[in-house]
Amino acid sequence: MRFKLYDSKIDKILKENDDLSYLVDSEEDSLSFYVNLGDELNSKGKIYYSYICFSKAYELESNYDDSLKAKIAICLSTLALKLNKISEARKILTETLDKDLNICSSKKGKLLLNYILVLKIEGNLDDALENILLFESNFNINDFNSFSLITLKANILKEKGLLDNAVSIHKLLVASSDKLENKLVASCNILDIYMECDDLAKTKELLDKYETLVLQYMNLDNKLYETEIYFTLFKSYDFIDDQDKVMKFYKLTYDSAVCNNDYKTIDKCINSTYYSNTLSK
Repeated sequence: MRFKLYDSKIDKILKENDDLSYLVDSEEDSLSFYVNLGDELNSKGKIYYSYICFSKAYELESNYDDSLKAKIAICLSTLALKLNKISEARKILTETLDKDLNICSSKKGKLLLNYILVLKIEGNLDDALENILLFESNFNINDFNSFSLITLKANILKEKGLLDNAVSIHKLLVASSDKLENKLVASCNILDIYMECDDLAKTKELLDKYETLVLQYMNLDNKLYETEIYFTLFKSYDFIDDQDKVMKFYKLTYDSAVCNNDYKTIDKCINSTYYSNTLSK
């Protein structure tokens, strides 16, 4: 294997993922190599390594076509958001949107969706809602992941204190989604609201209702939101004081966060009283 074209970080990634070393010789230029390696690592759930590759691609000279520029910005900003690098995601998205690239509506929409998510995380809720309205008036929602957009809208309404509206939207998503993971994402958003309202009875009722679905979900492959789902279930069972399930979902959360380099959730787990309980066993 030859790694001389790349730096120590990329060498380390290739050595730990030697099944991808064929990309070194198969690509004509560094940009294609970084993009394809980033894609492969992302599909394997290696978020941080994928982020490193797309960062390398983004830093290269901007002599590639607009469509590829948009793809790199979409992938890098998405990975930055997953790694809680919010200011970096905003910088990437702002720079890219300001360029007014000649790209298809699908890529424009994905860039705008990530920008709306940044606004929401930063607490700029009115701006986020305004951009959602802009999105809905300029793009065909059926061409995008409508579940993500509607979930984002509901979560913004929750942040603005419109809890009943948010719960209603999440319940519609549970009923209308054909994907098990989407049903659980929406259910976990409802659980967060019930806990915020200190509603023990509704929290327990919802946990009991979807216990079978959770067991089915745990056996699925390629789970995109498992860390977030397990963390909400951990919090929910702690809220109703079901200690056996608290420890079960604490361990699942921690293992998933470590596997996906979710440092924000890792910190939450380490700072939890259950971390020392786990170490003592």
